[in-house]
Amino acid sequence: MEKRGGAYRFKEFNENPRLLERFLESQVGRPWNKIYSEIRSNPDCRRNIGLRVLNRIKRLVATDCFLENRQVLRHGGWCGPYPPRELFVHPKTGLLCRPRPPRYERPAPEITRVMIDDLHWFEKVEGLWYRFDHERRKHSFPFSGQEYLAQTGKKQCSKKELKVIAACIENGRGAYYCKVSWGKQRWIPAGAGK
Repeated sequence: MEKRGGAYRFKEFNENPRLLERFLESQVGRPWNKIYSEIRSNPDCRRNIGLRVLNRIKRLVATDCFLENRQVLRHGGWCGPYPPRELFVHPKTGLLCRPRPPRYERPAPEITRVMIDDLHWFEKVEGLWYRFDHERRKHSFPFSGQEYLAQTGKKQCSKKELKVIAACIENGRGAYYCKVSWGKQRWIPAGAGK
């Protein structure tokens, strides 16, 4: 401790935690034994700062990895082995490696409408397929002359119709998926971009 302005304050260590991380990131691909000996030669491990550097290395680099089914795994506690999420030492080569970022693939949108023609289509509602029939009607006053679609029938699909739907979805013919943006539904052809 030292006295500054009448109050006692602990001396702060003059170390930059990102410095060690940047150094380790730049050493990816080199043998871990050489990297560790370089780090170990610089700070004095009998002093507090040297112990802090070594403890930080244990958190930044996983050295307890093993191979299982050609995949590098790390020993876990109660949850079992898991792939390392930080820098790790490859168990076979001894090189410092960076983990591959997980690949996230957007799931294909679920097709919920198959068009027969402009007035008839199949639509999936709460997990069940239905056939919707419509007809064109003209508005009466005050929108006279304008046409709209009026639903004339709705029935659950038979097994034969379900086979037709499955074939249309497989071919992409007449298949649509629903996209909701800003509270509005849009029906997009399944062959179009996601």
